[in-house]
Amino acid sequence: MAASHPLHLWSTAGVHPHHAQSFAASQRSELNDLLTLKAVVAVGECGLDYFRNLSPPPAQREAFIAQLEIAQCKSANPCSFISGMRMAIFAAILQEFAGRLHGGVAHCFTGGELELEAYLELGLYIGITGWACDERRGVFELRKNGAAHPR
Repeated sequence: MAASHPLHLWSTAGVHPHHAQSFAASQRSELNDLLTLKAVVAVGECGLDYFRNLSPPPAQREAFIAQLEIAQCKSANPCSFISGMRMAIFAAILQEFAGRLHGGVAHCFTGGELELEAYLELGLYIGITGWACDERRGVFELRKNGAAHPR
């Protein structure tokens, strides 16, 4: 759609952590090709989402690192990031690429003050969405397994 309407639509290209398990080496070249299109303005949404864990954490880390490698080498585009409740792991991976990426935004930021400061220290912009105004924001229930989950 973005290629068909270049004056009105733009897109990102990447592998969301939910689909990281199916990210194959052959898709790296496809992603590289997409990132050369004028309509594609960012890499992502990429990162980690251990909250929902729809792909195993090791697969999420591999896909995230692969996309950061592509972003630093093959694209002048910034990244759109998701960190999904594992800021320390996310920040450590990003720190390995410090100074080699072309900027980025922490899409749909839902963290607290410490996470905000960490993102800003990494040089990222912060994306605030409607979730920040949702009446369920910050309301958690304890599940039987002891994990906190938004109500």
